[in-house]
Order: sequence, then structure tokens, then C-alpha cells
Amino acid sequence: MQQSSGSGHNLGSLHLSRRGVLQGLGVATAATALSATSSRIASADQEREAEVLEEATQSPPQTVGVLTSPDLVDAALNRLDELCRDILQRSGIPGLAVSVVSDGETVFTGGYGLRRVGASGTVDGDTVFQIASCSKSLGATVIARQVAEGLVAWDTPIQQLLPWFELADPWVSEHVTLGDLYAHRSGLSDHAGDDLEDLGYDRRTILERLRLLPLHAFRAHYAYTNFGLTAAAEAVAEAAGQDWADLCAAQLYRPLGMNRTSSRYADYRARDNRADGHVPVEAGYQPLYQRQPDAQSPAGGVSSSVHDMARWMALILQGATTRDNLSLPRTPCCPLFPHRSSHRLPLRWMRGSRPTATASVSGPNPRGGCRSAIPAPLPWVWAATT
Repeated sequence: MQQSSGSGHNLGSLHLSRRGVLQGLGVATAATALSATSSRIASADQEREAEVLEEATQSPPQTVGVLTSPDLVDAALNRLDELCRDILQRSGIPGLAVSVVSDGETVFTGGYGLRRVGASGTVDGDTVFQIASCSKSLGATVIARQVAEGLVAWDTPIQQLLPWFELADPWVSEHVTLGDLYAHRSGLSDHAGDDLEDLGYDRRTILERLRLLPLHAFRAHYAYTNFGLTAAAEAVAEAAGQDWADLCAAQLYRPLGMNRTSSRYADYRARDNRADGHVPVEAGYQPLYQRQPDAQSPAGGVSSSVHDMARWMALILQGATTRDNLSLPRTPCCPLFPHRSSHRLPLRWMRGSRPTATASVSGPNPRGGCRSAIPAPLPWVWAATT
């Protein structure tokens, strides 16, 4: 081999300079490092995708709430009567009823104030209130039993049960499930259909007209939708061969002895011991409007007393079995996409969760009924206000 002049070497017909060799090695090293970095990034992305998929396809945690000692519960109960009276006085609401369940037992029931402004009837533990959106949690319990018994599944497409149900997108119409509608992820807009209810349309008419509304991204957009959830409940009732109100009575209210609870407005109006909804006006609270919620009964049409609601709370606290051996089968809730909203709660009740405490409160609604919520965990309390 003939050595050439200069700092390079001639290998056959190939001439390489020292600089060229070093540059080549640098490029090769950089390429190797870049390849390794890209592999690590791709691996991290794959791991993250796997984590997201796992989170999206699992039910929520079985343990919710906070641990509370018996002494703290007793101390709270000792102050509860005073607290209720103080709330009644400071808020100006006409009436209030409260029940507390601890360790599967009803440990407090109280009624305060009037059932209706201008009348003499007082509130007690058997006074029936319209419980508004807390109806969703009772209805989810009913559907969970149907899932446990194999009648339906959370991932059953609605059109398999209600062939006439449609949304604006044919593909979404075919694939939207019971779980999608109970998780408020169908793509329907916030409170879709409520305006038609306000105008007096019935349930079937409103559900049929949901197809006329534009959709957000399917399973990627959360919007609280009473009539989407109602469509899911109606589909389960159809599968069971019963009216929704009859199904609730047969599967939940009668087995638990919730004798003053109904999903029919007519039953609420027939109660002598019932509280009317009030709205705030300049002169205080007045019973100006009467809410008739049958069109969206699964979402907001239940009426009940705090005594009855305590029975349902005991069922949930005891992992779907009450102290007097009344029980409902447990069932997992449907897989949810990873959305952090507390509105996932209707799908969580029948998983055997055992929170130490939670509160549910209903209050005046400008539409003439009640407004309800499930706030942060406290001793298990059911409160209803006129």
C-alpha cells in the first residue's frame, strides 16, 4: 500500500483525512446517541399510552371518603340539631330534614321548619321532598342491579335496546352505550333537551329530537346531560319490560322498604306529608312554581323522605347488603375515560365502596323544584330543604 503525502491515508482508491475520520466518527456517535434517545422517547411514550389506556379502562377506586373515628362522629351528632336550627334561621329557608347513617345504622333523623310557607304543616323525617339530581344515583343503583343480573351491560349499545334512538352522527348512534350516557360523554351538549321539557314536551318526544342537536367529540367531551342519562334508563326499562318508575319500585324501593319513595310525580303530589319547592324572592322564599319532572324522571324525578334515603345510604355503606339482610348484587361500574369530574358518581355507587361519610343536600331551585349536590365527604348525611 502506497502512503500518500499529507495527513491522510489512501486505502486503495479511498482517501481519508484525519479530519474526515474524526468527523465521520462524530456523526456516527451523534447518530447512535440520537437513535438511543429516540428509542427512549418512544418507549416512554408507549409506557404513557399504556398507563392512560389502563386508567381509561378501569373502574374508579373502591375506597372513597375519609376515615372518621366514632368519637368525632358522636361529637358532630351532638352539634347537629343546633347546626340545623342555625342554618334554618340564617338562610331563611322554610324547612329542612336531615338523616345520618353511621356504620350501617340510622343514628340521626330530624325535621325542622315548614313544608310550605303560609301553611301550618311542619317537616319531619317522613316528609317527602323532590330530590332532583340525586335521582341519578338511585337510578344508577337500579341499573347496576340489572347489570349484575345479566339483563344488560354498561357497554350495551343503546340502539340494541331502543332501535329508534338516534343522535346527529349515525356512527355515534350505533355505538353509544349505557355507560357513555351515564358518564355524560356521548357528545351531547350541556343540558341538551332541557329547554324542550320546559316547553312541556314529553319524554319520548324529547329523546327523539336529540338527533337534531350537534355533537361534541364522542367520548372525549364531558357535558352534564339529563336526557342523555334518561335515554339510558329508558333503554334498560325497555329491556326489563317495565315502565321506569315500576322498575325502580320493584328493584330498589320495595326491597329496601322505601315506602315513601317514587319516580312518579303523581305519587309525590298524592302524599299528604310533602314539602313544596320554594324559590327566593325579595320577600323571602315562596312556593311560586311546581316542578313536574316526569319527562326526565331517571335524572331528576324521584321524591323521597330522609328516612327512606337513610335506607339507601345504609345499603351503599354496607357494600350492597343492609343489616336486616336485604341485599342487591354488586357489580362493577363501566370503564370511564380519565375525567376527574365528580359527576362520575352515579356510576360508582354499586361497586361495594365503603366511604365513612358523604353528604347529599337538596335545596331551592329557581325552576320550582330542588337543587341537589354531593359535596365532599362528611358523616353520611341526607339533607333536604324546602
